[in-house]
Amino acid sequence: MSLMRIFVVAVMLVGGLFAQTVFTRVDHPVYGLLSRLDARQIIDFNSEVLPLSRMEVAQLLLRIEDSRDKLNPLELQELRFFLEEFALEVAKYQSHEVDQEPSPESQAGGSHRVTESRSRFFNPPLYF
Repeated sequence: MSLMRIFVVAVMLVGGLFAQTVFTRVDHPVYGLLSRLDARQIIDFNSEVLPLSRMEVAQLLLRIEDSRDKLNPLELQELRFFLEEFALEVAKYQSHEVDQEPSPESQAGGSHRVTESRSRFFNPPLYF
């Protein structure tokens, strides 16, 4: 019986070691920037599917950074601020992106995509 208890405790402890998704609060100011840039068709962002994970927000910020020439000075300032706030997730996303085999889209100069690293970082799936 004690062997069974040890097994159950071990399974519970190991289960806690897996990464958990951290969501961005629904009232976070980054959603304002994302909504405005979606309205200008710089990114695709569905404001009705909230909250987003911090990794998803970081990925959207990287897409915005790819289009920084379309931003006004205030939006550039906001982008820099949010890139600093989400720096850990941006670095994690970029390091994972480097580890992957180049896809035909990335070889053609495609932008960052949610679906490229979905299996490792994102749960549940997002449909854009």
